[in-house]
Amino acid sequence: MRLLETFFKAVSDIKPTTKLIPDNTKGYYRLSKLYYVMGEADESLNEIRECLKLDPDHGECHKHYKVVKKLVKQIQAILDFRKDQNWDDCIQKVQQMQKNGIFHPCVY
Repeated sequence: MRLLETFFKAVSDIKPTTKLIPDNTKGYYRLSKLYYVMGEADESLNEIRECLKLDPDHGECHKHYKVVKKLVKQIQAILDFRKDQNWDDCIQKVQQMQKNGIFHPCVY
């Protein structure tokens, strides 16, 4: 099985547990991390928000939330620059992300 298929299987295995087990912060956190690795920043953000709804003080979720939220914002800026055909700013934003150590599979 290829790696991406493994990730999709993991998502399909974990997703139902978030509905079946009350307060399943661990499930939402895992889903968010999986989506992040898969390059699905928006889905990752949605799942980590669910984790924080259940436990606003969850340390791992809060830390991951800050990373994903920043990433989604920067990806949106890149997409806006691309839409406006503002190529120099688009390249500059990607380089800034690289310099700051922000990794996302869809950006590279």
